[in-house]
Amino acid sequence: MPNSLQTCPDAIVECIAQLLSLEDNCNLRLSCKSLAIKSSHHSFRTFFETKQVILAPSTLKAFVQGLRAQDLRSLVRNLHLVAFIDEASDRDPQARTITREQETWRPEQQRLLRQVFIELAKHAKDGISLTLRSGILKRYIGRFPPKSTSTWNCATDTFGMVMRELTATKLKIKSLNLFNDSGPNDHSLFCDHLDAFDWNGRDLVESLLSLKSLSVRMSMQPFPLRDIIQAATLRRRTLERQESPRSESSFTGIANIVRHCPQLENLDIICNTPSPNSWIPRFISDSERILQHLNDLETLPVLKCLTICGICIRAEDLLKFIERTRIRELSIEGVGLTRGAWKPVLDYCTSEQANMTKLAMDSLHESPTIGGIVHFGPERAQDRVSKPDSRMELQGDEMRHPITYLVAMGPHVGSPTPWQLEQPGSSLR
Repeated sequence: MPNSLQTCPDAIVECIAQLLSLEDNCNLRLSCKSLAIKSSHHSFRTFFETKQVILAPSTLKAFVQGLRAQDLRSLVRNLHLVAFIDEASDRDPQARTITREQETWRPEQQRLLRQVFIELAKHAKDGISLTLRSGILKRYIGRFPPKSTSTWNCATDTFGMVMRELTATKLKIKSLNLFNDSGPNDHSLFCDHLDAFDWNGRDLVESLLSLKSLSVRMSMQPFPLRDIIQAATLRRRTLERQESPRSESSFTGIANIVRHCPQLENLDIICNTPSPNSWIPRFISDSERILQHLNDLETLPVLKCLTICGICIRAEDLLKFIERTRIRELSIEGVGLTRGAWKPVLDYCTSEQANMTKLAMDSLHESPTIGGIVHFGPERAQDRVSKPDSRMELQGDEMRHPITYLVAMGPHVGSPTPWQLEQPGSSLR
């Protein structure tokens, strides 16, 4: 090995290590003792800070052993816990055997998971980032998606088990991601389970005090939209959901978490909904309570970023929440207003008082009951050929420009001309 490389300052070797892959870094460390020491700093350690662990006894046991031995697994600061459910034919005897085996795993699984959290608390004094994910193991590959009951149960069981074991430890959590993953199965947590969980446990409250990022993907019912085939069935279920009485405590889950997070900076509220371009108002009477319960809190953290997707809200609730949390970056997609208009919200976001640095909006609805789709920009609205632009993104100096928009009523989405003609007092009549 050339002496020039061995005698390089630590900062130079660190810069070289940043440009190398893990394999090349390992080879560099094996070349000589001096380079092994110099290349063992931040760049090398980052390769081991993120770890994906399957929630099975064998993988959990190996992870616990590595943590106790203080090997490279003790460097983990971003933990992804992944649960799988074996979905197979009910007539498959092997599948039934695997299901029974998985049931016998549960006590051992819970014990090992608790040990993982206890050991991580010893090594990660400042806390970790925790992500929950779930998946389906399909024995028979076909063109149909996994059963909705399997995906829902998998997410529910994973959430319940992980949070219960976390409650029994004092592991600090800096970032919590509940199923907001871009995986193909699009799993989510049923909102009632988020509401029903006891977030007031003493140890859990201590874990959440250092939380800076919260991302939650949830659904309003335990079945995805793709399972609803007939449009008539969807409309019937929509009416049933709107007419069925719900407890006033519903949709308190997000607020119950935020209550214990004074250092929270990033908040993502994602809800599985129909396609943003085909809004169906089935959550009008329910999901608007999410922001209402957040605004009911005595104190709210100062947020840097807020992302809202797929729920209904009231304009005054959103404006109040933005003002109280002093958001710097706001992203809203597939959201419908049940009351009010977007104009006061947009005017405040672009004002000097708000001092926001970034604003992104896509597929907004002002009157979701009649399909009021928001289109931005007067130049787009007067263009009778091009497709209306339902997406807008501003940042930097653009944030001080006024925002104009038009609302398309009815099913005319392809061209703005038909709905412009329908507007009272339109000069195009």
